[in-house]
Amino acid sequence: MADQMQAIQAIQQLAAQDPEIQKLQAQAQFKSVIHGHTDRCWEKCNLGKEATQSSLSGRAKSCLDNCVRNFFTCEGAVNEVMQKMMSGNN
Repeated sequence: MADQMQAIQAIQQLAAQDPEIQKLQAQAQFKSVIHGHTDRCWEKCNLGKEATQSSLSGRAKSCLDNCVRNFFTCEGAVNEVMQKMMSGNN
């Protein structure tokens, strides 16, 4: 068991140094964030009932639009703060 753990740690260390794996991990993380936000907007806007119809109602479209817009606004603000923190310009 200890040998297996050491092998896993060695593989993880090598993977952390591989730019292609880092790129794939970043893509997976991005997809995970988008998926999570999609779920939140779906629940918030109560789209479950509308999913069986061929198009969304005006209320559902408006809710979804606002939810997505808020996500990107918030994401941009967080990124800006993180960049300032990383550059030391709090």
